[in-house]
Amino acid sequence: MRLPSSKLPPESRSVVRFLIVGNLGTCIQYALYYGFIELFPLMGWEGDFMVNVSFTVAYVLEMIYNYLGTSYYTFERKPDLKNAGGFLISRGINYVVQMGLLNLFMLFMNDKWAGIVAIVLSGVLNFFILRFVFKKKDNKKEESEQSATQETEL
Repeated sequence: MRLPSSKLPPESRSVVRFLIVGNLGTCIQYALYYGFIELFPLMGWEGDFMVNVSFTVAYVLEMIYNYLGTSYYTFERKPDLKNAGGFLISRGINYVVQMGLLNLFMLFMNDKWAGIVAIVLSGVLNFFILRFVFKKKDNKKEESEQSATQETEL
């Protein structure tokens, strides 16, 4: 099945696809986070620790979705150990940024708003890190294809 983003020029296709995967991931992460911060107090968990646990569990679950979406749809690559490692490093950085922003914003706003602001602001940084991780493979592939083409022409 060809999706509408397939008709876009290659240089903007990954940006549009990243936005689709990222926005859906943001919705998944925030819905889980919101659900957990509503559910955990019913089980006796309260306070900043509960908020951080809720955020972390939601982040990990969303990360699984995001890796598959980023691999197959955004950058049209099969998951492998190399891009999985780069993805985990980028998401580790993103997690630290999100947790820092979450705890910073909780000083100024309630935990529900702080969560969504932290998720959205860290998304831009994450795109550039992931673009490097998944596109680096393309550069090596293009170089080897160019070398093979040049050798064939000789």
